[in-house]
Amino acid sequence: AANTELRAKALRALYGLKGKIVKDALSHRALNILFDSLIKPILLYGCQVLCPHSKTMRYLSKIDDKANPQHTLKYIAQDHYEKFHLKFIKWSLSVHSKASNIGCWGESGRHPLFFEACKLAIDYYSRLENTENEPLCVDTTASPSHLPQNLSSPPKSVIT
Repeated sequence: AANTELRAKALRALYGLKGKIVKDALSHRALNILFDSLIKPILLYGCQVLCPHSKTMRYLSKIDDKANPQHTLKYIAQDHYEKFHLKFIKWSLSVHSKASNIGCWGESGRHPLFFEACKLAIDYYSRLENTENEPLCVDTTASPSHLPQNLSSPPKSVIT
């Protein structure tokens, strides 16, 4: 649910960007800077919490050294972060949407966005471990068993 809403907002931002700029007048580097500063924050919002529980992360945690790298990259290309990212890369390179994903990553010099989402998640959890004695961090990392079952309305103690 959250991923689809964020993807829709990022798609709206991408179409807005496409409508406002002349792609041929900008360098490929400038297009990447615009994507990284305007669209990527929308797309990766909350990835620190969502990424460790994603289907792609479960797949990557099960592979071993003997796994085929091309099959792994094809699986990563199906991730919702990366589908969007590849759409932008192929547009910025002016190639067909069915062009090789690996070739587009190589030609653009960009790595899969899923790797950055994983890095942000790792940094977030390491920061939480370093601040484990602060009361707010303890509340956010506690097990959800103490939370009310119906989260659609605030607890009555907050309303007073």
